[in-house]
Amino acid sequence: MGTDAILIDGSCTADKKVLDKVKDLGIKYLFTRFVGYNNIDLNAAKADGIMVANVPSYSPYSVAELALTMGMDLFRHVAQATVNTNNADFRVLPTYYSNEIHDATVGIIGVGHMGSAEAKLYHNLGANVLGYQRHPNDNPDVTFVNEDELLEKSDIVSLHVPYVPGKNDEMIGGPELAKMKRNAILVNTARGELVDTNAITIALSGSNIGGYAADVIIDENQIDGNEFNSLDDLPNKDVLELMKRYPNVIITPHIGYLTKPATIDMIKELIKYTPSAFNGQTVRAVVLFDENHDKLWDIVEDALREKVPANGFLRTKAKISTFRDAYASILFFTDMDKVKELQGQFKTYQYEMYNWSEEGQGNAQFAVWTGLEENGLGVNIQHYDPLINAQVASTFDIPDNWQLRAEMNFGSVNTPAGKKDFMDDSKRFKEFK
Repeated sequence: MGTDAILIDGSCTADKKVLDKVKDLGIKYLFTRFVGYNNIDLNAAKADGIMVANVPSYSPYSVAELALTMGMDLFRHVAQATVNTNNADFRVLPTYYSNEIHDATVGIIGVGHMGSAEAKLYHNLGANVLGYQRHPNDNPDVTFVNEDELLEKSDIVSLHVPYVPGKNDEMIGGPELAKMKRNAILVNTARGELVDTNAITIALSGSNIGGYAADVIIDENQIDGNEFNSLDDLPNKDVLELMKRYPNVIITPHIGYLTKPATIDMIKELIKYTPSAFNGQTVRAVVLFDENHDKLWDIVEDALREKVPANGFLRTKAKISTFRDAYASILFFTDMDKVKELQGQFKTYQYEMYNWSEEGQGNAQFAVWTGLEENGLGVNIQHYDPLINAQVASTFDIPDNWQLRAEMNFGSVNTPAGKKDFMDDSKRFKEFK
């Protein structure tokens, strides 16, 4: 096959059957672009001699800040008070009384990139931060203790450990919850399988803990990304019973990564590690948010107004508006100076170098598209170059040697992609068995 490594996403299950086939193809390395790797059978990979690598963290503060926000929300009873005031109850209730975070203890289970980021945030607020992990590191923001001591002393407990199937399933269950303070808050932004959902519901029902906040749940793939008519339609009844405990329970649909810095980091990593001919790295990208995103589609609209007949422009304008309503845009460019450099360096292939740079563009765009889509975002790609090239270059200070190749935008999925008509396979593919 000629391939040494493959890259998979979170929707791919690399179990023993798959890994055995991967081994037969001569593949030695398996990469996932996610922090979590619970979709990979590590024992099977080890047995097959396949090295597994993940992305330890990109923009760790994106998850850390959400974990802190959720913990503080329950710690200060914001959710409960907000529910009451929205139901016209503005009384100051005894249950609203709280400690202050600078006089509280926060326990971080798993003090890696994300756990360290959250520990630093809490430490800077004045909290006493305890940490637990098998191999303590040198972290000035954390006092390392054993797990029991952390659970017993902490006012907020936050999970940041990878989920390894068969190793740490439901690592926080009834016995662990019983060790926590009766008003303690548990936060889970790691994986839903790390906690016993039913045990948390029981603990909350008996007022044995103060609250639970999670950005992850069990059976997440069946729930996140869907809009249900009511909570009763949730496919997992344990999750349903847990969510009935709101406002002492806060659940979000796995949005910890959904920040501008995390998105930019992901786009950079995907493009950097996308293969290109002779490792030419000819792809360039500009990520546009907020008013800069709007400016792009204003440029497109103005350019098309001059080209599209007046009686058809309203339809065109409506289409452009849907792109403007997206969250952000990515402009893909080819660095023509780099192409020329490669042409001079590899003269035998100089006439193919631009074509190969286009292949690199396709690879990069596909990698970014699938990466964004895996994060629950809707994506589309447009090609308004060369109509908009000059205005884009002047507006966003684009170097003269960057040639615009595509405009990608992404945001929420308002309308699922329609079905495509495909020509007959016999006209497109040949097989030699």
